Amino acid sequence: MIRIRDLQFGYPGTPFRLQIPTWEVPDAARVAIVGPSGSGKTTLLHLLAGILVPQSGQIEMGNADLTRWSDAARRDFRATQIGLVFQRFELIDYLNVAGNILLPYAINRSLRFGPAVRERMEELAKRAGIAHLLRRPVQRLSQGEQQRVAICRALINQPRWLLADEPTGNLDPENKRLIVELLHQQAEASQATLVMVTHDVSLIADFAMTVDFQAWCSVKSDASR
Repeated sequence: MIRIRDLQFGYPGTPFRLQIPTWEVPDAARVAIVGPSGSGKTTLLHLLAGILVPQSGQIEMGNADLTRWSDAARRDFRATQIGLVFQRFELIDYLNVAGNILLPYAINRSLRFGPAVRERMEELAKRAGIAHLLRRPVQRLSQGEQQRVAICRALINQPRWLLADEPTGNLDPENKRLIVELLHQQAEASQATLVMVTHDVSLIADFAMTVDFQAWCSVKSDASR
């Protein structure tokens, strides 16, 4: 369960203010969030992932109130429980494709690497159509290939919560459908909650819950967030 209560967040030195009185998402739900640029969709995902902390209010992921935790505790929780697909990928330039997919296991000791993890990495890469690129440096990938690497990285540790920020924005129609199916199938296999931000209204029919972000919460901004 995701629970938000009386959330207020603002970026210092900017007019951006996000207010969410209440929001609940049941376990294993599939949620699509739509809305214009600057409405706070990415900010919400970063709050759910514990990257950002609200000025007031509560964010509960399961039994964990992220607003009460230290940065180190939130970072550990994010590495082990959350799969986050960043809109700008956030790949590590000096690692190849395989290294980027396996990054959560390199930076968090709570995750145990072994043959089963390597097999899962290879299977995810195959499903995403990038199995032939595992040894290639990420600088030599197209935008669409980089996006699929980021998606595989988010899925590698079978997270309880999968947060995807425009995960199909750089994909052609064929790969877009492939990736959406992969996200849904992996979420179902792990009984994970999938929250996806998208501008592509053709995808929302696949989701049981749809949130019109601008109509749902209170945002004041003249900046793109």
